[in-house]
Amino acid sequence: TTIWLEPLPTEAASRMVDELLSVDLPAELRDLVVGRAEGNPFYVEELVGALVDAGVLERREGEWVVGEAPAGFSVPDTVHAVLAARMDRLPPTEKAALQAASVVGRSFWPGSVVHLLHGDEPDFGLLEERDFIRRAGGSPSAGEPHYAIKHALTREVAYTSIPKARRGRLHAALASWLERSEMAKDESASLLAYHYSEAVRPEDADLAWGDDPDELERLRARAVHWLRRAGELARGRYEMEEAIELLNRGIALCDDPYELALLWREVGRTQALRYDGEGMRVALLRSLEGPLDDAERADTYAFLAFQASIRSAMWSIRLNRSLIGRSRSSLRGL
Repeated sequence: TTIWLEPLPTEAASRMVDELLSVDLPAELRDLVVGRAEGNPFYVEELVGALVDAGVLERREGEWVVGEAPAGFSVPDTVHAVLAARMDRLPPTEKAALQAASVVGRSFWPGSVVHLLHGDEPDFGLLEERDFIRRAGGSPSAGEPHYAIKHALTREVAYTSIPKARRGRLHAALASWLERSEMAKDESASLLAYHYSEAVRPEDADLAWGDDPDELERLRARAVHWLRRAGELARGRYEMEEAIELLNRGIALCDDPYELALLWREVGRTQALRYDGEGMRVALLRSLEGPLDDAERADTYAFLAFQASIRSAMWSIRLNRSLIGRSRSSLRGL
């Protein structure tokens, strides 16, 4: 359900500026902030932050005072632009840390960010002071504090500011690091599937891995593995739409005939639970075209035979009953 929130009235936005700063801004500057924000409270906060970052507002002896705007300073036109401008004013290590954190997710532990920065230690306190991140609840990890990026839009702007070639490598580094840790478990299958598949997005793969095709193949194989496992687990939770989406993403990335056959088999089993007879039939027959071993092939035929005989009344299509005989002969051969 979408809830539409009306923009703040001009008077309320002005009061918000007063409460944020406890200082009387010059009327021209106040009108600029309130008018540019157009009633968006998050935009008001970010514009005030931009003024602080630029030195237009300074903290002196515990109070905010209005200083001189630096040469060339202007207030950006959109909230995306003001966020990007504020990020550009960060020191290089802290900007890179915010970008790395956006790859990890909305919430993160410092260790994951430090890993992505190859051991460089950013000043998380500065990012907190500049109001890009905040302490989050939850249990600390190995004594580390837990942070959250302040706003989903902050994360989006930080993420889209990463060049696509570097973005894929950051996802790959994070996925490999998680897999080497205790995260390589079923509970983290969706997370690993996401980061590995983002690392090898077809539209960006040449930019990220054009000079290392072997690594691209390795990462694709890991993405397919975790997408299939995440799909199986989603089906076990009866989250069928998610399962189909994960498995189809694996199919789109897969170039190994055996893995492709396994993916199609999982799609067929999932379609059966969704009561999609045609989707089930097509997927399982695609699976049988692949190099399954005898046991896997017999199991697939038996599943199709079960659907064609015991559950035939459920389907709006007529399943091929010759599969029953084929499955029995396959089973006898085992």
